[in-house]
Amino acid sequence: MKKKIAIIGLSGESIFMEVDNFHKDGETKQATKINIEPGGKGYNQAIACARLGLDVYYLSAVGNDAYGTYCESFMKQEGIKTYFRKKQENTAVATIITNKHGDNQVTVYRGASELLDLDDLELFKPIIKECDILLLQNEIPYNVLEEAIKYAYSYHKYIILNPAPAVYNLNNILNYIDLLIPNEVEASTIYNKNI
Repeated sequence: MKKKIAIIGLSGESIFMEVDNFHKDGETKQATKINIEPGGKGYNQAIACARLGLDVYYLSAVGNDAYGTYCESFMKQEGIKTYFRKKQENTAVATIITNKHGDNQVTVYRGASELLDLDDLELFKPIIKECDILLLQNEIPYNVLEEAIKYAYSYHKYIILNPAPAVYNLNNILNYIDLLIPNEVEASTIYNKNI
């Protein structure tokens, strides 16, 4: 029987560009490659989980625009059960610039994802209750993150948090999380914020 995973995350347009070296202040660079696709940390995790054979349920907020519609239709093609909430704001956009050494710099405009709220979560709670795993990131509003974690914990769900970006003090929720998966920058930030 397939494991069921509930994911809440940011959905939007990801613009990837490659450059030889990163910009200096005020410098204009020409990219050597470009790729545009739907993405977001939670979005990408949902796609990966579906392709690995899990039964995926995904909550996100997008704008009432073409890219929000595209994000949802792409996910549905992957067999994901989507719960997209339309907001009066643009769908999120991220630019990812990678240099020749493989280092990257990411800038995110969270857009409609910032408007995901507790009412949206309330509609998704029956899904969380029925799933085996809850997977989250810090690209959703903190009140939604905290409430989702505590709700899942109350039903003994396995809770995974990718604390990216490291923008929240996690003291109130660390004890509820089964698996925390930061990168080295996030781990350092969390350690300093949670002392």
